[in-house]
Amino acid sequence: MKVRGDVPALEVMVAPPSMTHMFAMLLDMIAGTPKSGRAVEITSTVANGRVKLVLVGTSEPAHPNANEQIAIAVFLVEREEGVLRCGPQRFIVELPLAE
Repeated sequence: MKVRGDVPALEVMVAPPSMTHMFAMLLDMIAGTPKSGRAVEITSTVANGRVKLVLVGTSEPAHPNANEQIAIAVFLVEREEGVLRCGPQRFIVELPLAE
């Protein structure tokens, strides 16, 4: 994966297993096919006690069950008081910082 900009060392208040599952699904969906190099660009910003991660891929989610995977990812993020937004070839995840 290609990371643009500085990635600060941050702690978020989330359950690691569910966030690992959520990020694995999102990254797999937008990384594209092996032919495309499966590239994802990640940028992060911090504001108002939250971290915002923008995941930009090489393709639109084309998995046969992408809508179900996105619904699961939304549930996992919202359970952690976060927000998940979808856009063309991207996902935006906002999570609360640990206090």
